[in-house]
Amino acid sequence: MACCSLGRVRSFLLSGKCDVARDQTLDSNRRATRMDRQQCVLVLGATGYAGRHIVRQLHDGGYRVRAVVRDKQRALETGAYDAPALHGRVDEWIVSSDGSQLDASIMTDVDHVVSALGVTRQQADPWTVDFLLNLHYLELAEQ
Repeated sequence: MACCSLGRVRSFLLSGKCDVARDQTLDSNRRATRMDRQQCVLVLGATGYAGRHIVRQLHDGGYRVRAVVRDKQRALETGAYDAPALHGRVDEWIVSSDGSQLDASIMTDVDHVVSALGVTRQQADPWTVDFLLNLHYLELAEQ
């Protein structure tokens, strides 16, 4: 599984450097299997401003998008500041009001994880979302 910082996601997606054949951490059998199928990207925080733009770029780039959202109906509508609606751009929806209840099964067949999680306008504790929830997803990815 590859990781990249949110600040580098756009250049990563547009660069064409996402080539699993260069991923030396995969054994040859796993590499061949992954190259035969569309790569899957798990997007955390897909309904936020950055998350919506990331999903659009991934979808337009030919990736399979699995999105974790709290409210699917909200995700289907245009977001704040005209951020794109996710209708037709997400291949798999994971709806969870509290992501800490999710288990490692959400990482099945995931090639990349992008986290756009963060507290902005909602009344949530930044420590819980920005640190603990991101840490939870990192731990799930390691399993």
